[in-house]
Amino acid sequence: MKTVTRIEANQRTTGSEKKLRVAAYCRVSTGSDDQLESLAEQKKHYETYIQAHENWKFAGLYYDEGISGTKKEKRSELMRLLSDCEAAQIDFIITKSISRFARNTTDCLEMVRRLLAIQKTFTDESFRRCVNYGQLDKYLVNDHHEGIISKADFEAAAVLIDRHAVEKNVTKGSHKYQLRYSFSGKIVCGECGATLKHRTHRLGSETYEAWCCSTHIYNKESCSMKFIRDDDIKLAFVTMMNKLVFGHKLILKPYLLTLHSSSTDSSIQRIQQLRLLIEQNTGQQETLTRLMANGFIDRALFGRELNAIMAQTDEYRAEIDTLSSSVTGDGAKLKETERLIKLVERGRMFTEFDADLFSKLVDRICAFSRNEIGFVLKCGLTLRERIGE
Repeated sequence: MKTVTRIEANQRTTGSEKKLRVAAYCRVSTGSDDQLESLAEQKKHYETYIQAHENWKFAGLYYDEGISGTKKEKRSELMRLLSDCEAAQIDFIITKSISRFARNTTDCLEMVRRLLAIQKTFTDESFRRCVNYGQLDKYLVNDHHEGIISKADFEAAAVLIDRHAVEKNVTKGSHKYQLRYSFSGKIVCGECGATLKHRTHRLGSETYEAWCCSTHIYNKESCSMKFIRDDDIKLAFVTMMNKLVFGHKLILKPYLLTLHSSSTDSSIQRIQQLRLLIEQNTGQQETLTRLMANGFIDRALFGRELNAIMAQTDEYRAEIDTLSSSVTGDGAKLKETERLIKLVERGRMFTEFDADLFSKLVDRICAFSRNEIGFVLKCGLTLRERIGE
């Protein structure tokens, strides 16, 4: 494993913050007068653009004239730009388009990897992004930025955590740091939407487990939901499962048929249609680019039309994501319903609460009141049960 180099933080100067050193790169494909005039316009544009940002500092303009963009080695200014970046003289590069930077895909990937090396992660030979566990050099900058909390507060909190752990005989990594109850984080108050927390209650000489709305605990005026006994919830789950054993043909089988009948064919067809529209938009973008390059449309019109196409494409992609989630969700509900039917079809009665079975079948519990809860199953059904009566 290579040694980690520790770099001392730069001293902050009072007054203005350190500016970002920004350089620009531009290239023309031929040495004609028209292209050289375009190069001059680019140089002027980049100088004005960089200097217009208060937190940017102009770090130079790098340009190659009349050189093919296929091979990076033929472009001396591009190579000088990369060298200056590696020498930590440039923080940021702007260019007209990726084609100006490199038309050769291999060269483009290589240069981007070199520039991204500011080494927490790296790309291996198979173009997979990997966490750097010492394969490459790392650089650490102390006090690079101000923390969300001060070091003193962080250390004080750590001391309190350790003290509480000692008082409660808790070892880090032990099961006491994990969820210890089947219903932890799964019971939601039907009145305020808060999560119910576990409590141990005492009635005379008897103690029992209960679940209390976190809002009610801290402010009884904000939520009137009172506690629910843990054993009542477990009994309700057992009762629900036995009802499904007897009534799955009346409850689960019709529900399964409904899921099958609500076919996802229309969603899939719409996704295919949207993908075709995105391809058409891509073709329109290429046409716009050619028209502007040949001088048939001006930059203002090109910008407006391109922005409109890109906005429409984003809408298409958002709709695809929504439809894809719907299709995936319906498939998951079908699978969960079939698994539940297979379980209750055995005809075996449930006599006690099974924590593993609860975890497999139930997504969450909704506490409608102290006397009624609803089990929201992973198959999509919500089954209500009366409790505490």
